[in-house]
Amino acid sequence: MTKNILLLLVSMLVVFVLAEMVLRYLLPLPVTEEYSDRTPKAKWYGWAPPCNTELRSISPDDGSVSTYRMNSQCWRDVEHQFEKPDSVTRLLFLGDSNTFGVVHFDDLYTRQVERLLSKGGMRDIEVISIGVGGWGTDHVLEALLNEGLRYDPDVVIYQFCGNDITDNTASFVHYDKVVRYELREGELTRVVLGGSKRGIRSRVKAFLAPREIAHALRRLRGLIHNLSGGVGDIKYEGKRTIHWWEDYPLDPTSPYNWRIPLNQSQYMRDAWALFDALLARIKVVTENAGAQFIVLSEEGEQGKRHWHLRWNRILNDGMGDYVLWEGKRYPIDWKLPLRNLSEVCRRHRIPLIEPKRVYERYVYDPHPNAVGNLAMAQDIVDFLADSVFVMW
Repeated sequence: MTKNILLLLVSMLVVFVLAEMVLRYLLPLPVTEEYSDRTPKAKWYGWAPPCNTELRSISPDDGSVSTYRMNSQCWRDVEHQFEKPDSVTRLLFLGDSNTFGVVHFDDLYTRQVERLLSKGGMRDIEVISIGVGGWGTDHVLEALLNEGLRYDPDVVIYQFCGNDITDNTASFVHYDKVVRYELREGELTRVVLGGSKRGIRSRVKAFLAPREIAHALRRLRGLIHNLSGGVGDIKYEGKRTIHWWEDYPLDPTSPYNWRIPLNQSQYMRDAWALFDALLARIKVVTENAGAQFIVLSEEGEQGKRHWHLRWNRILNDGMGDYVLWEGKRYPIDWKLPLRNLSEVCRRHRIPLIEPKRVYERYVYDPHPNAVGNLAMAQDIVDFLADSVFVMW
């Protein structure tokens, strides 16, 4: 009996692994499959894109495929030399999947910032982009120290997203981290975890993690949907429409929810304290290198809110936004992360680029589409043109 159960479990595991490998080949995810813990720079960050590799992304809305090439330093960007030419002003952007982007390469907000500044008369401007999905503020600090400062930037801009707060506290996001920061008696402490250097047990654990299983299910649903000729949503058992975000509901009772204004958990208070310390460290590191540090917020703008309203992830009755959870109504403060961020930046005297325009999103994905990326670029250029902090 025991042998039969063991054989069944092993068989299920083998089938699951083979199915996952087939699905990764037939239907790679638009973003998360473009980096892994098996790339050269994963030893520094836990996961990172490959170098000098042609990749493809799939539009979440129409299924169109676009290809692009990662540069020699493993970033979704054009080539840049570490040595800065004398007359050039360099802007270095660091962020997560919003900086890595789901859009076509030329539509990335970083590419559009460079074009807009050049058209505005700044011919000797160079924009460098370092962004990877799932990265938090801790990854940004590591990337800045490991590589970013080697470019001798004049301005460093960190693109903030609300989930950075919880990503900073995790030891596993897409894959195991190799470095984690903690607050110990008020002091920011760097802890080496090991991450991608771990053995087979860690890799199996990461492979079978709920997030990875959810991704596998998304690929399976997407494959079935593509075979049926549809894009964006699929019918499941003829009963309801299934979208990938149904695997990630906005649970207002979760201590990890950063948008609930009432009953903020101790976890979130600690997470914001860690973020505060990380941001302060990035400012010091940047200014010690002779550069200006600025924060760009992707939170607090209406495009993301509209996307969640569209899919009834949040509701509005004319009095305010809320989530209906297990029959109980919970108010949602959409601008809470931006207000918290503003307070941190004010305390450390860090210039903040707040969203002034609407960042339009894909219908079937909450990331900014090409129009949304252009709006982000325009907000950045407007800020830089008006700012008294940046000395061009």
